[in-house]
Amino acid sequence: MVLTLRKAIQMATADDGSIIGDEDAASQTSTELYNDHKPFETFQHKAIALCHELWPGHDEKDFTINRMSGGSDNRIVGIKISTKSNYVESPIEAIANNHNHNQASIPTGDYVLRIPRWKKENFDHTRAILQLAELYLKSSALKVPAVVHFDKNVTNVLGQPYILQERLRGSRLDELWDSLNKFQREQIAFELGRLYWSLQTATNSSGGIPDLSVSRSPDGSIQTFDFPFPLEDIGTRRYIQPQPPEALVLEKIERWNRLQVPAESPWPGISEMVKSRHPTFESADSKYYFCHDDLFPRNIMVEIIDERIATITGILDWDSAHFAPAIIAFAPPAWLWVKDYWADDDQGISEEELWGIANELLSDPESQIVKSIFDRWLSVQVLEIAYWRHARWARKIWACINDPRVKSWIYRELLDMYKAWKVSSDDYVMVDDDDGFNLSQG
Repeated sequence: MVLTLRKAIQMATADDGSIIGDEDAASQTSTELYNDHKPFETFQHKAIALCHELWPGHDEKDFTINRMSGGSDNRIVGIKISTKSNYVESPIEAIANNHNHNQASIPTGDYVLRIPRWKKENFDHTRAILQLAELYLKSSALKVPAVVHFDKNVTNVLGQPYILQERLRGSRLDELWDSLNKFQREQIAFELGRLYWSLQTATNSSGGIPDLSVSRSPDGSIQTFDFPFPLEDIGTRRYIQPQPPEALVLEKIERWNRLQVPAESPWPGISEMVKSRHPTFESADSKYYFCHDDLFPRNIMVEIIDERIATITGILDWDSAHFAPAIIAFAPPAWLWVKDYWADDDQGISEEELWGIANELLSDPESQIVKSIFDRWLSVQVLEIAYWRHARWARKIWACINDPRVKSWIYRELLDMYKAWKVSSDDYVMVDDDDGFNLSQG
């Protein structure tokens, strides 16, 4: 099972500072979940009513509403607003509309309406993170879905908070990949390499979740705060001071080690691994880098231009973004050249397994070219970190120490990983199956 930090960041950035609980949505109480997520056929009438509010003077025929896949965190609705012909808003209407909605006029076009299923969504943090991502991505020419409007109240026509974002052109890469030819895939590798190149300068002196509500320090660093932790820091933000990544990781491991758990603790062993620097969280500059944390095809928008060019129009879903050690931030997009990732579910490999084989010798010439195009963008130091043979362990540890859930399966996987590390040699390799990390002879 692949851990993601999205839920942890939602907990930590909640408007009231509270913790929203476990990962299983079915176990949440009615005070934590919005219970008014009606079927789309019913909800779309509310979406049309919202369109009338945001684009007054337009007829219903000017609105196109379509359902989009959203997952467990958000209901996602596509909205297309056509230009209304033969309509000119009078000065009185313009003043009234701007007064009623307290916002500038929103242009017609394509948008994405996100309605959170959780009551702890912090739209101010979401907008600030997207603005920061846009700043860091400027040199890559890639876009993020800008926030054009949001409403944190439940008194609107939807009866729930919502956020309206620009809809990026194209389709998700996971939907297009099989239809792309070698030239188009090479273009995608080129543009992703340029993205990683631009993030090489997106550094900070402390790791964690950016607090963009406070001023930067004199050296330009952004204040960061920690991920939520079981039983502690509820309702507060624990700010993180500048320190080397290894020191931060060991500090967080020690906090976990002090927590009483009804199982054998893996933390002494994990601490031993980190202190041995196999895996290492250090880099030459001891800085932290802005990390998307979920840079997979499902979050990459691509537009096919012609038979030779498919270009990335933008990167979606920055909800999990934070400052992380280089070995975390520069996890390579090995799905570009590892063909097994795209195999059927029963034959493919997991996202975690990708990190273990990202730098293996490729027999397929097309895959070799794609990887080399991506690698050319990265510095020698970043290449060494990205493909370091113990990087997979480091990324597993980072995900676990920042996940506030006390779960037996997480502890079991960490214990199995430590045991494998203790006896690792040329005769053994790490195998990640449905039961976690195991040993097998190579």
